Amino acid sequence: MLAEERQRAILQLIERQGAATVVELTRLLGASEATVRRDLAALDEEGMLCRVHGGATVKNRRYLMGEFDSVTKREMARSEKQRIAQYAAGLIERDDFVYIDGGTTTEYLAGYVQERQATYVTNGLLHARILGERGFSIILIGGHYKARTEVVVGSGALESMSRFHFTKGFFGTNGIADPEGFTTSEMDESLAKAEALRRTRTAYILSDPSKFGTVAPVCFAALEDAMILTTSLPEGTRKVGQVVEVDK
Repeated sequence: MLAEERQRAILQLIERQGAATVVELTRLLGASEATVRRDLAALDEEGMLCRVHGGATVKNRRYLMGEFDSVTKREMARSEKQRIAQYAAGLIERDDFVYIDGGTTTEYLAGYVQERQATYVTNGLLHARILGERGFSIILIGGHYKARTEVVVGSGALESMSRFHFTKGFFGTNGIADPEGFTTSEMDESLAKAEALRRTRTAYILSDPSKFGTVAPVCFAALEDAMILTTSLPEGTRKVGQVVEVDK
């Protein structure tokens, strides 16, 4: 296979999947790892893809290694988060047993909730306070308090969640990408999210458009595990998973 044909095949696969490993490409193309690595280096230099350790991703993939504190995140994409949260609040029905994950978009959700015949469970201290001040029935997850993001995590949180089965759950995320899935910055938060989502019949990811194409270090769920609520997909973004664009 000529270099031009190999590189075209590489781009087609990465565009379709979002990412590919050197091992995967070697098997697909019947070429050596050295040849594939040279092709990836050439395509990266041309700006056609983003070369990463062990493979490559589509050019618009962003990697998020850290996380802003809650005060900063609360003001980022504020209008979009509020519109998503208001839409999500309308999905809660009488007698629902609802999990509300920590995070700034879900914090706005706590302020929009109207259904008083539902029970709300959360690992977010501010979420619990907002709901409590408004007179809703709340269960606060126990565990270790993480001050930077103002949520409860750790083994105590996982033990608390193990007793519950939620009808609906609303979750935040740091990144949404295919094939990486829903990702967050730290292991303890990912474990709490994964456990709660696993115990939820209908799960929703509340995400402003900036999260699409972003990959944080730790995956907590696959794209097929939840419905995404966003204002609209960023221009040029390939639709991933189940998406509701609340502005449309």
